[in-house]
Amino acid sequence: MVPAVLAGPEPHLSTQLLRPFLRLLRERGAPVGDLSYEGVNLDDSDARVPHRLAIMLLQAAVRGTGDEALGLHAAERLVPGDFGVLEYATSNSSTYGEAIATANRFLRLVHDVAEFTLDTDGTTAIWRCHLPPPLAQPPAAAEYFVGIFVVLGRRYADPDELGGTVLFAHPPPRDPREHLRILGDRVRFDQPQNAVILPASALARPILRSDPALKAVLERVADDMLRRLPKADSLTAHVRKLLAAELRAGDPRIEHLAKMLHTTPRTLRRRLDAIGTSHRQILDELRKELAFQYLSERALAVSEVAFLLGYSTPSPFHKAFKRWAGISASEYRKRARA
Repeated sequence: MVPAVLAGPEPHLSTQLLRPFLRLLRERGAPVGDLSYEGVNLDDSDARVPHRLAIMLLQAAVRGTGDEALGLHAAERLVPGDFGVLEYATSNSSTYGEAIATANRFLRLVHDVAEFTLDTDGTTAIWRCHLPPPLAQPPAAAEYFVGIFVVLGRRYADPDELGGTVLFAHPPPRDPREHLRILGDRVRFDQPQNAVILPASALARPILRSDPALKAVLERVADDMLRRLPKADSLTAHVRKLLAAELRAGDPRIEHLAKMLHTTPRTLRRRLDAIGTSHRQILDELRKELAFQYLSERALAVSEVAFLLGYSTPSPFHKAFKRWAGISASEYRKRARA
């Protein structure tokens, strides 16, 4: 019998994420009025709407305003409390690193399948924003998430620059002046991922006016809220998790994956095709993301990275990496270290 996860529900997000955008549009006099979707009031902070709808609204707002920095401008309009329990639990952490970990832990309160990760080698820390394929993450959405990270970091940890470099996967805007004003001059486009790179020492910075006792209470509330949310493990997210587990020494072939899901390869291909993706696409995206992560770890040889990504020999890995990055894995590692 095929598990219900194969027909996983469409990912939703909390209308709390839409608040700054609606605030910005109304501030500019846009005719947004009282927005609703299938009877759901978008001003209702307890409601959730499909990710797809939110992206449609965002892209329409970018087209209508002509504002290439709309996501960053919305992040600037954040008001304390916009993200409810998630924000309060995060802002009552002891340090910046603990705050990031708390936000990552309770992220599902505002988005069903978005993932924030934080990795450090003791010298550098990198925070990544990821949406599993085939979910759309247009430039304005990526800039909004990164903008939230920067704006709230300054608000709760340090009013000055955090000393980080901001990376965006999309091309640069025609006029980057607002990006430079909001994010600083260390912003880079056409990168392999959406991320913020910080000195590891920034993670130890204290949060201003934190209350660990209050945080403990808020975490219990947040845990209870998570338990009451409907299960939202989409097919693509589930396939991605299985592939990640199989890459190191397992079998990432679709035949093996279908067996683990108690279905046939043909049925799995059909279901993935119905939602606009494929086993090959998910595997390629996962390998690409992990390749950049592994190559940043100096202890791993390039041949070891190839093995960890499930390649039997380094040759196909080198070919794939050249396609992903336009340069060799060795050259990428050299540039990254520089």
